[in-house]
This record gives sequence, C-alpha cells and structure tokens, in this order.
Amino acid sequence: MLSTIQKYTLEPIYKPLDKILKNFVETDQLDDWQGRVDEFMPSRILEVDFPLIHCVASTDKKSNGLIKYYSEQPFVVLNIIEELMWLGISNLYGGFDSKHTLPYIIQIVKYLEEENIDLPNEGILTIFPVSEDRGWGKRIDIDSLLIAYGYIV
Repeated sequence: MLSTIQKYTLEPIYKPLDKILKNFVETDQLDDWQGRVDEFMPSRILEVDFPLIHCVASTDKKSNGLIKYYSEQPFVVLNIIEELMWLGISNLYGGFDSKHTLPYIIQIVKYLEEENIDLPNEGILTIFPVSEDRGWGKRIDIDSLLIAYGYIV
C-alpha cells in the first residue's frame, strides 16, 4: 500500500482508514476490527445508495472525508485497500495459510505487478513467527516496524 502511494505520489492515507488498517496487527480484538472495517470498504463507501448514516465507525465528517479520499485515488489503490480488508476478514475465520486468504494475497500481488510496484520486503514478515500466541502471532506496533524498514520516515 505504501509503495503504491509512493509510486503515484498521492497524499498520505486518510487517517481513520490508516488507523483501521493498522489496527488489524495491533489489536487482539479482531471481531471488533471486522465490525469497523466493514464500514471502510471502498466498494461500500462509494456506492451511491450506501446508507452512510448507518456507518458505525464514521461520523458525517469522517464519511465525507473517506468519500473524498477514495474519489481521488487511482483504481489500483482502491482495489488494494478492498483486497487488504477482505484478506483480514478471511484471516479471522480461516487462518493466514488457508484457502480462504490465498485468493486475496494473489490478487494484491497481481495488482502490484500490473503497476510495476515492488513487493514489500519479506524480511519484515519473517521476524514475526505466527507460532507465537497460540498461532495468532504477537501484536506489533506497525508504525515502528515500517519506520525500521524505511517504508515511512
């Protein structure tokens, strides 16, 4: 996601969206995360008849900001955001190595390849064994990790 934003020199990720994406690796309350992420999906936010007044995670100001942010993004960014969210949701029920999550990973990789965007450094993933915490892995501070690997300054 950060590579895509850097390639297109887009504005930083909309803060409430950034928070919900990072929250997946920072919280152990993933059932709550799913309830919030549902209301941030580009496909739902950009639908004309989507009832924004029913967004649990959004106030009118946030909803308008999210609509504005999504409306200004290239199609590939919206696709990656959508796939990341579905990847997280499917991970809740099937596990990261299940047949339920693989299609989303494959699709994200395809989007990145189509746009000639480098894949993230896999070294980031290898230092966090998922065998910890009964297979869930330890919660991490994603900003510290991204800074350490030079993705954000």
